[in-house]
Amino acid sequence: MTTLAEISTRWSMKRLADVFQTQLGKMLSEKSRTGFNPKPYLRNANVQWERADVSNVYVMDFTEEEQRRFSVESGDLLMCEGGEIGRTCLWRGELSECYFQKAIHRLRPRSTDVVPEFYLYWMEWAFRFANLYGVTGTQTTIAHLPQEKLAELRVPVPSTSEQRAIAHAVQTVQKAREARQRELTLERESKAALMEYLFTKGTRGERVKRTEIGDTPESWNVLPMSKIAKIERGKFAHRPRNDPAYYGGTIPFVQTGDVTASDGYVTKYSQTLNEKGLSVSRVFPKGTVLITIAANIGFSAILEFDSAFPDSLIGITPNERVEAEFLNYYLMTQQPEMDRRAPRGTQKNINIEFLAPWQVPVPSLDEQRRIATVLHTCDRKIQSLRKETSLLTELFDAMLQNLMTGRVSASAFAGQTQ
Repeated sequence: MTTLAEISTRWSMKRLADVFQTQLGKMLSEKSRTGFNPKPYLRNANVQWERADVSNVYVMDFTEEEQRRFSVESGDLLMCEGGEIGRTCLWRGELSECYFQKAIHRLRPRSTDVVPEFYLYWMEWAFRFANLYGVTGTQTTIAHLPQEKLAELRVPVPSTSEQRAIAHAVQTVQKAREARQRELTLERESKAALMEYLFTKGTRGERVKRTEIGDTPESWNVLPMSKIAKIERGKFAHRPRNDPAYYGGTIPFVQTGDVTASDGYVTKYSQTLNEKGLSVSRVFPKGTVLITIAANIGFSAILEFDSAFPDSLIGITPNERVEAEFLNYYLMTQQPEMDRRAPRGTQKNINIEFLAPWQVPVPSLDEQRRIATVLHTCDRKIQSLRKETSLLTELFDAMLQNLMTGRVSASAFAGQTQ
């Protein structure tokens, strides 16, 4: 936890109320929901870190006097009074007319010397990272930040030029990160569309035929999983995660979470077994396709190393008819349908009997390799974008920590924000 004493002595500190005019929004009421002058208003859900989300804006009645009092203008900061206390966005005129409810504080600069973007990032650092004000709250608590307490918060007042320089440096990285995130989303959408095309049309321009799984190229077979692979459930009685009698050795032990967070390839493991642990389990070879069978149904990934795993996973070892990568990519397209069709008892789950008759398209091995190569290229692009996004997030966090304490000047980051 950072303290105000650690903030740069180059900056003066003032009460927030001396820098911003503060205003809580309008109280919700049944009458205001059914009035004759409905206007759009912002709720906590619309205030996200750094941005206003106006994809789902409610309306309620505002009188003329209330419109003057509770309007939002470009350059206003909007802060959550409860829920995730302190979550702040900058209103940039996303709607031509908009107001706000009582769960939100409006912070309006008192002078043109105040740069709203600087205080946007200050609030994010102070509340989200530094816990500077000792104010806590979650979506499920009644904790809140009353206007009287907000007014007394101490905030730094660098020169206007320094506020602008810091805001520009942080915003440059933020925009780069958002651009990478958009690219990542588009690449994932592109891969999903490509998978749908390849598993129905193939790569050779063949005529298609109608099968029990939909359209496939004429030369492809469609076979149950049991005919193309050995299907085995993992073996390990559930033990306390840190029980030294079974864990802590050198034998990799993959858990369900290692599969669901793997993007198709299990390259790391969260636990290891010792020899006693292995005595109630077994090791599956590299190249085994793992599939989740409980809670998160039907997620699949290829083992990149020999590993044991528990009975919450099933191992699929393809025979000579099918390449593991091709099968894994196809199973990725089947996850929503497996989840939909999974039996529901006290807990939703699937088993070997569920998977054995699952129908799988089986083209020639050459065609399987071509399809896997195309999709693997998509994966490399996705991995690259994800890594860039992660690095930009780390840089963003480091900049907030260093710039908002005044330890480093904005010019020190100039070369990294180009």
